[in-house]
This record gives sequence, structure tokens and C-alpha cells, in this order.
Amino acid sequence: MTKKHFELVASLLSNIPGDDDRKHIASLAADRFAAGNPRFDRGRFIEACNAKSEYRDGRASSDQIVALLNRQLTTYAHRAVAHPEDIAARAKATHTSYIIDRITAHITIGRHIDGE
Repeated sequence: MTKKHFELVASLLSNIPGDDDRKHIASLAADRFAAGNPRFDRGRFIEACNAKSEYRDGRASSDQIVALLNRQLTTYAHRAVAHPEDIAARAKATHTSYIIDRITAHITIGRHIDGE
């Protein structure tokens, strides 16, 4: 891909409503582009996508990801309790809880292997 392609993708991603969605998609795209092009500038691309992260290098640590997911889970759970008929909120809460469990297990296994 050329610089023009990266710029086009960044301009499209910068128009995604919702900071979390935009940051997530921009980060996934940046990971993919960086894997295929050693000269790809991840920080510049993220900035062009209007998706700067509060994390120093644009990547969250596993603990930060779990904290973010826990906040999201709380939001979904509150919504599901307030609106029991909202099947989507219940499904999102269940799915988010499952993801947190998987990430936590992965972190625990990794720390055990690393001797932490």
C-alpha cells in the first residue's frame, strides 16, 4: 500500500462516530499495516484517524484492557437491570464478562510462565 492508501483509510476511520469504536478499529488497522510494512508509522496513522489513545504508545497493557472491559461490563449490566426487556444489553454484558474471564486467564497463565 502507498501513503495515499493509508491517508484514505485514516480519513475514513476518522469519521467513525464514537471514540471507543474509532480507536479500536484504527488500532486494529494500524497493527495490520505495521505487520505488512516495516516503515509504517503507527503513531502518525493513529493521529490521522483522530484516534489518539490515553496510553503512551497507543497500546493498552493487559491490566488496562481488563479495567476498560470492566467499566464497559458495568455499563451493560446497569442497562440490562434498568431495562430487562433489552436483550442486547444482557447479551453484551454476558459477552463482555466472558471476554474478561478469557483475558484474565491468559494474563494469569502468562505471568505464571514468566515467573511473576
